[in-house]
Parts: sequence; C-alpha cells; structure tokens
Amino acid sequence: MKVEYLFVRSLEDYLEKQIQPILKNPRLLKVGRQYTNIKLRPREVLGSFIICAVVRFISGQNWTLARDPMGGDGVVLCMDPSRMGEGAFLEQVYVPRMKEKTLAGIDKIARRIEIEIKKKHDKGKVYSENRNLVIFLDIEGLLDYQKIKSFVDGFDQGFDSYWLFAPSDRKYSYLVFLLKADRDQPAAYNIQIREDFKGWEVNRLGRL
Repeated sequence: MKVEYLFVRSLEDYLEKQIQPILKNPRLLKVGRQYTNIKLRPREVLGSFIICAVVRFISGQNWTLARDPMGGDGVVLCMDPSRMGEGAFLEQVYVPRMKEKTLAGIDKIARRIEIEIKKKHDKGKVYSENRNLVIFLDIEGLLDYQKIKSFVDGFDQGFDSYWLFAPSDRKYSYLVFLLKADRDQPAAYNIQIREDFKGWEVNRLGRL
C-alpha cells in the first residue's frame, strides 16, 4: 500500500536523538506519553525501530519508521527506489513487568502473551487485515517461544505477520522472533544497540 507519510529520514540519527532517552529511562516504556509528531508512545517507537532494523537485515533494503495516517501503532516504510513508499502497518502490544518478587514462570509468561494476542484477534478481521502484530515482552523470566508460535499458528486468519521481542541479558540488546509471516520464514534474531548509540548490529540466530 502506498500513501503519504510523515517519516524518519535517518534511522541512525533517530536512534541517537529519540531512542537513546527511552532506553536510558526505561520508565518511559510504561508511562511515556505519545509524541506529538509521530503519534507513537515511547514503547511503540522502540518497537517500530527494532522491527525496522531487523527488516533491513532480512531484506538488505533501507527501511525507516513513520506515522500511521490511519491512526495505528506505526508504519515500517521502505525508502529504496524500487519499493519507495511501500509500508507495513503495525499494531503493537505491550506486556509489562508485574510486581512479582521472583522471576515470572515460563507458563505464566506464555499465558499472558496469548491473552494479549487473543484480545487483538477478537477485534475482528477488519482490524487485523493488512496489519502486522508486534508484541513487546518486558518481563524477566524464561520464554517458550515455540509455545507462542504454536498458538499463533492456530489462527487461520489474522495479521500479515507476528513479531515478538524481549530484552536480552546484555545491555541494549533484544531478542526478536518472527513467529509467522506470509513471505518470510519464521526465525529468531538478536539486535545489539551500541552503548554510544552510534549504530546497531543484527544477527540471525536460526529458524523457529
């Protein structure tokens, strides 16, 4: 789909100017207000950035993030001449940390993710059609991503793709799981943002 967008011209500059304050103040992920220009909350900005970085790695093309003119949770926008203006529309889910005194159990984490995905599906086909679901898991504990993938595979109709990302055990590092997609093979990735916020690296960890 090709429409007019307000978009980020340099994802590298945006990392340094906008993503850096979010990562240095994680409280913004829970309570940060929507930015007036791009119409996204801090956690949605982070989610859009991470998906952009991984899609760049997968495709070898220049993708950036943009405001959704239809009021969704962001757009991943291609800036390569061959696909200029082609966008993937996002819907995002935030699964926050609870006030557990110990690490959340693996089954409890999976159940919370499944509940949030089902809430999105219950909104119907019109809501999910031509959109991509991004789940941000901001919980310490073990993740059974294969269980989540099996749950997602059970939907005959739904979003064009399903992404799940969560903090890794390294500073400014995230595990990213492409659980299901029409075009690309399900796989796991790692994105490491440099501590000086001058760039990032993405690595493919393997198939799901």
